[in-house]
Amino acid sequence: MVKRLVEVDREALAEAAAILGTNGVQETVAAALAEMATLHRRVREHDDELARRRGDHPMPENYQ
Repeated sequence: MVKRLVEVDREALAEAAAILGTNGVQETVAAALAEMATLHRRVREHDDELARRRGDHPMPENYQ
């Protein structure tokens, strides 16, 4: 774990906490980061599957 001092929009934090079902800043930020990484991975896998079905080749340079 890394400690960082960051400014967080209270409304965005509250909305994220409600969506994620988390309590507190640390739990909410950690869950939001994990969810974002999971979502990105799923989108990439979906895009790769679509490209495979079309006969295209996925373009890894589009994913960072």
